[in-house]
Amino acid sequence: MQNVFKRPSHRPPPPQASSTLQSHPPKLDETAHARNCGRVATLLGPVNWTALGGSAATLRAYHALGVRAVNLTRFDRFARDAVREMNRIGLAVDLSGADPDTVRPALAVTRAPALLTRAAPETLPDEVLRLLGENGAVLMVAVTEDPEAAADALDRVRAEAGPHCAGVSHTTAPAAGYVPLLAELLRRGWTAQELVGLAHANATRALRETEFLARTNRIRPAAA
Repeated sequence: MQNVFKRPSHRPPPPQASSTLQSHPPKLDETAHARNCGRVATLLGPVNWTALGGSAATLRAYHALGVRAVNLTRFDRFARDAVREMNRIGLAVDLSGADPDTVRPALAVTRAPALLTRAAPETLPDEVLRLLGENGAVLMVAVTEDPEAAADALDRVRAEAGPHCAGVSHTTAPAAGYVPLLAELLRRGWTAQELVGLAHANATRALRETEFLARTNRIRPAAA
């Protein structure tokens, strides 16, 4: 599968197409270019935690293939060292599905913003949401057929973690898309700037900070 993504593409995608970034490693500037061209750019990931097999070398291999996020679902000694290595090389720590006892120590170790690409804010207590806010994490909530339910979840993220932590992931109602949710949030008093952050700017900011941290760490030796 990775070979498919590594193969260069010589045919430009049509307008409005969804395209995977082709440079290795992919550059975040490409996501802005794709958005300006009316396309959707995607980064590879997150990789499931069990796929690492407890190996930092495997972690680095996934990064070399273009993966930019790893889903951490438990916290132990290897996880602590892996989070530090992820910070060093520029992999986002995805805490989707992690329980509060995993989220807390992960946030205590990571120096880069975490991501929750499949966030379920209802499973996290207020104090954990506030910790995520302090970290600058982005909680990406799925958009369902019921825009009010998604808006309720995002309102809670906004109230406890801050608007800079709100994001959206996939939609389960592709025919309607994101418009009903955005309309509902506007009705609830969200500002245009907050909606831009929700749509893409917050996640881009978190990834840029992760990338910047990695650049400052390049002179440090890799973990064994």
